[in-house]
Amino acid sequence: MCVVCLAPATGYNFDQITCESCKAFFRRNALKSSNVIKCRCNGVTDINVHNRKRCKACRLAKCFAKGMRKEWILTDDEKRTKKQKIEENRRLRQLQNCQTKTDEENIDNSAEEEEESVQNALSVQCDTCLISSQDWITLEKIQCAYAQSVKLNSLVGLPLYPSTRKLSTPAQMVNEPTNIHSTRLITYFKQLPEFCELEEDDKLTLIKHNLLGLVFIRATLIYKPANDTYQEYGTDDCIFDGKDLIECYGEQLYKKSTQIMCSFIDIVECDRLVVKIILIIMLFSKGYSTCTIEYPEPVLKNSTQVFQSQNIYVDLLWRYCEEKFGFFNTIKLLVRLITLCMAVESVAKETQQYVQSKLTADELAPLMQSVMHLS
Repeated sequence: MCVVCLAPATGYNFDQITCESCKAFFRRNALKSSNVIKCRCNGVTDINVHNRKRCKACRLAKCFAKGMRKEWILTDDEKRTKKQKIEENRRLRQLQNCQTKTDEENIDNSAEEEEESVQNALSVQCDTCLISSQDWITLEKIQCAYAQSVKLNSLVGLPLYPSTRKLSTPAQMVNEPTNIHSTRLITYFKQLPEFCELEEDDKLTLIKHNLLGLVFIRATLIYKPANDTYQEYGTDDCIFDGKDLIECYGEQLYKKSTQIMCSFIDIVECDRLVVKIILIIMLFSKGYSTCTIEYPEPVLKNSTQVFQSQNIYVDLLWRYCEEKFGFFNTIKLLVRLITLCMAVESVAKETQQYVQSKLTADELAPLMQSVMHLS
């Protein structure tokens, strides 16, 4: 369903799920000056599929309110570059198909029959990989869950944007940005039906042992490499300076953390939804934790249910990426994401060990005591 006019959605456009009409409308009008598009109804039109053409200003305002991003509209030069890349990828696929056919002609009849059966199976599998209308509904729910997780957990007692919050101690770093990331992640996960259906003990285990690594992954969604700062997109949250990590955690952890942010950044700029799905997948990952000999990870009561829940989102991510980026690019992307998630796990463990060596439980918020394994 289109987030703007509630018509049936056709795809993921400008960072939101929309219909073709709202996609085209946003592309035509988002870059125009506010003086050009005048509201004819005092800003009170509740946009839907029946009245979406009544007032351009109200419709455009709703597009922005729902999170559509005008910076994703391609210039003519960018369109030409993208078209050239598509053509190049098409030629590469044609060459690969030609090579495959040549190889098949050189094998004997029995091998050809076996190859044909495999190709038929792959063809059926590829058909099922195409994203469905139910998949789009799930993707829209993921977007809404993430937006709600931010909306329901505003920063309290901190300055508002564009103020920068200075952090100078490990306790501040943990109790402020890390704590708010964690709270928003938990709210995000609580809106997932698969998470809500888990055993209570399994929920606690996955949250307690996986959350710190997920904080680092989530931070990539709000990181701005141009000035090394963090600020939640679309909110009046204050800015956090990345270089405060040096004073709070030391230069080595700062460099490792910043390297992870920069490694994720092109994925984030290309498609933020991929990272939001990865957060869910890694939540359901048994063993993706900061456990140690002193704090071993408990055995899940229903590991099969957790595994099945994870597979739902693994399959969804694969279908979504294959639909958007193509088969071979999806393979490259997922391999890269796995590598980055492993790097995140390492940095999360180092961070936890550093905090344990510097702070006591009394200095931390209750949730952070659990995440840092100090309670």
